[in-house]
Amino acid sequence: MLRNITNFVRGFIFGLVVGGSAGMLIAPKPGENTQSTLRARIQAARLAFQQGRTQAEKDLLEYFERAKGTRAGEEA
Repeated sequence: MLRNITNFVRGFIFGLVVGGSAGMLIAPKPGENTQSTLRARIQAARLAFQQGRTQAEKDLLEYFERAKGTRAGEEA
């Protein structure tokens, strides 16, 4: 019985050591993937989306103006 408990404790400690060392290897380095970095990435993506949408709207308006101008020119 004592041998079973000893093996259990050894296995538990070994598992903690292996799990802890694996966690340290997998964990992100300081300054990477932090909440502020994530916020900055989200803000940059939103800004890029907004600028892209604004540019697309401008292009669409120019297209309609050109289409209106050619139609008006054809009718006149």
